[in-house]
Amino acid sequence: MNGGVGDGESVRLELLGTVRAWRHGHRVVVGPPKQRAVLAFLASRVNEAVSMEEIADAVWGSEPPRTVGSAVHTYVAGLRRALGLPRESTAGGPALVSTGGGYALLMNPANVDARSFEHRVAEARRLFAHGERRAAFDLLELALGLWRAEAYTAVPGPFAVVERMRLQELRFAAVEEWAVEMLTEGRHAETTVLLGDLVVKAPLRERLRALLMTALQGCGRRAHALAVYRETRELLHAELGVEPGPDLRALHERILADQPVTFARDAHGRSVIGAGRTDGADEAKGAGGRGVPGGPGTGTSGCDGPGGGPVPGGVVDAGVRGRSAGAGGGPGTGEVAGAHPAALAPAQVPRLAPTPSVRSTRVRPRPAQLPPTVRGFIGRAAQQRRLRSFVDEAGAHPATMPAIALIDGAPGVGKSALALQIAYETADRFPDGQLFVDLCGSSLRRSQVGAGEALGLVLRSLGVAEARLPATVDGRARLYRSLLRGKRTLLFLDDAHDTDSLAPLLSGGPACVLVTSRWSQLGSLPSPRTERIELRPLTPQQSVRLLAHLAGPQRLSGARRESFRLALLCGYLPLPLRMAAGALVEDPGLSPEKLADDIENGRREQLTVVGDTAASLRMSFRRSYRAMPPEAAHMFRLLGLQQDSEITVSMAAALAGITREGASRRLDMLAAGHLLERTGPDRYRFPDLLRLYAAERADEEPLRGRMDALSRLLAQGGTAEASADASLRRAAPCRETLMRARYGALGCRQQTAVSGAGRCR
Repeated sequence: MNGGVGDGESVRLELLGTVRAWRHGHRVVVGPPKQRAVLAFLASRVNEAVSMEEIADAVWGSEPPRTVGSAVHTYVAGLRRALGLPRESTAGGPALVSTGGGYALLMNPANVDARSFEHRVAEARRLFAHGERRAAFDLLELALGLWRAEAYTAVPGPFAVVERMRLQELRFAAVEEWAVEMLTEGRHAETTVLLGDLVVKAPLRERLRALLMTALQGCGRRAHALAVYRETRELLHAELGVEPGPDLRALHERILADQPVTFARDAHGRSVIGAGRTDGADEAKGAGGRGVPGGPGTGTSGCDGPGGGPVPGGVVDAGVRGRSAGAGGGPGTGEVAGAHPAALAPAQVPRLAPTPSVRSTRVRPRPAQLPPTVRGFIGRAAQQRRLRSFVDEAGAHPATMPAIALIDGAPGVGKSALALQIAYETADRFPDGQLFVDLCGSSLRRSQVGAGEALGLVLRSLGVAEARLPATVDGRARLYRSLLRGKRTLLFLDDAHDTDSLAPLLSGGPACVLVTSRWSQLGSLPSPRTERIELRPLTPQQSVRLLAHLAGPQRLSGARRESFRLALLCGYLPLPLRMAAGALVEDPGLSPEKLADDIENGRREQLTVVGDTAASLRMSFRRSYRAMPPEAAHMFRLLGLQQDSEITVSMAAALAGITREGASRRLDMLAAGHLLERTGPDRYRFPDLLRLYAAERADEEPLRGRMDALSRLLAQGGTAEASADASLRRAAPCRETLMRARYGALGCRQQTAVSGAGRCR
């Protein structure tokens, strides 16, 4: 299933990684995250009827929207269009049918990779139980080869979280069986490299550590195998207050005695790590097992090539990312497409670079890196309560995986201010320090901070010398997790853009992570302890309160109407409100009415802070706009040509001269970047100031293109002209004046010519 499907398979679905769909061998666009979540849930229950309530619980959990029924209908309709699925099954072909109170996805389960993976693993276990080891091993390789990355990547909703963990557990179990067969074949070096990374991902899984210890001993690296045991014992004691299990302790004793390790299988086909006789005879042979060829130091275990010898300076030097499969997946990380672990001959295993010893790195600093909080934090009471409770709990009960709070919203809405407010209020919960990294996800002046650079910044803050920083992202991530394991540390990641830059900083490490982003579709976060908070503009009353607090009540005294007008022109966003208050404080002779007039007539350049262009709202909008794909940016400019308060998919399709499906995809991109607000199925709106910015950007379109777009819009439907004129009449007077200023005389003449509105003079 890597890269496509056969022509005979009309629809195939991939859940073991990013959710992808194929139709007649061609990949199709599945749609926005919630639509992918609906598809993933239906695919997991293929050929079963699922109710609307089940779908709502799977995708939204305990907080479904009021229009959840309409939303599900919309997503199902979108899936039918994308996949070409009929409403009724015909001749046994795939279909997405209504079932009275819900839906059912009808198709061959073998064409869903997650179902195929589970079937192959179950069949491999059956073959192992019947002694057909070669066939079972081959089937395991095929099953593991279906994995591309973490299951249900970027799929939101509680169902995806639970299913992701279940499939990961099944994958680990399959990898362990695969590793046993690799070790019985004497392929210790390959297995060592591949198991090292999985031990980092599942540090409390004793069986993985036992297999890694066995592989290291088979390579003649007994000291490293014993070091893995010591690390395991310390970790289990620190995390759970327990000692290693009897099997791991017995394995430790055999390695101490320099005795070989053998494997057998029980009556159910499950592998058992046995204890071979000290003379090296294969006592497991009668049970279907084989001794590990070439005991320690014999040179016949496949460890003589690169990577076989001891590596100084590290506790466990296995686990190099990218050595194993991408499309092949296997027990690796899914980062190198087309390779499978079994395809790596011993000579291909790279020599492992020294990994800095965790024990040799003495961490003394207690970082306190939070930036200054803002003055006059007003509103957000409900969001503050949610976030404070979540962070308090994370600090009081740290776990192996960090608690992650993601705050998203439009530019200037106050995401960082909220995160800082709570970070300072709960700082005593994190006595081991508070770390801060600006990821510059939307910066125009600085390039985005990648995972390697961010890890380097954090490690230096934790006292790691420059010379001891690992060169690779994976090496830095391992050291980062080791240094922060068990510590009550808070990490604030500001202005995140994508999950690639976040993942190494989120998989283990600090007790709590605060993430701010203007991208609502940031993707799935690698922790079941996740809280998502979306910020919207303040209310008019809160906006005026903020103005009064920052500028002083006397500056707004007797100017109630002008204050609300000023708040409206600021879009009720905290950033421009703070800039407006700053302008009033800086110029005592400037009245709220005069400031509002200046903004309305374009003389304030949308509240640019003098001498600090990075702080202007225009620059914030520009960052989000520049980050859009070209087709979404083009749609944004065209939407700036119209003045209706509500934007529909049909309207957007007419403006761009494209299909409804294409328009819907572009609108979803804009909404994900908070350049539009979704108000309902197929309906959107511009926040007030963004409407003005879109009108500015519209001037970048060629004159002929603008005229054609408006002509298509007004030609749509029999009442288009009346609707266009009505939308102009509904516009608030101050907003209409500002729109006129932003369009310019030429833009107004264009609209007057095609609509007959006569609003521009």
